[in-house]
Amino acid sequence: MTEGDWRETGNGNWVLPGLEGVEATVYATHDSMWGAIWNGALDGKPRRLKAKLDSAEEACCAVETAIGEGERSLMWWPPDDHWQKSKKGGCYRKLNGASVLSNKQNRKLGTPSMRLERLSGSATVLLGLPRKQRPAAQSTH
Repeated sequence: MTEGDWRETGNGNWVLPGLEGVEATVYATHDSMWGAIWNGALDGKPRRLKAKLDSAEEACCAVETAIGEGERSLMWWPPDDHWQKSKKGGCYRKLNGASVLSNKQNRKLGTPSMRLERLSGSATVLLGLPRKQRPAAQSTH
């Protein structure tokens, strides 16, 4: 497939073996694209490849290039636990690559609020509001 010693797994993913386990994994995404995660950063935090590619071979090549550039390569997203500034003035971070947690100033209430959004956009949950500002529970009686 590529220069590295990539191996296909039983579920269709491709893994790059390392000295201490799996160094990188290339996987098919829900939209039939290919993404990757690298486990070899010196800080021990996994890095996700920013690009979504058309084939596993392209993703493997991109991972090898990014690994060569190191953990600070612009080809990687920052680790999931790092907060980043948003274009709208708040901050956000990814959670397991599947959802986004953002911290924004609530304009109506004047208090900070946390939002958890699935990347698919199918659900949004407000967190961190004081009890008196949360919607009241509906009675079933």
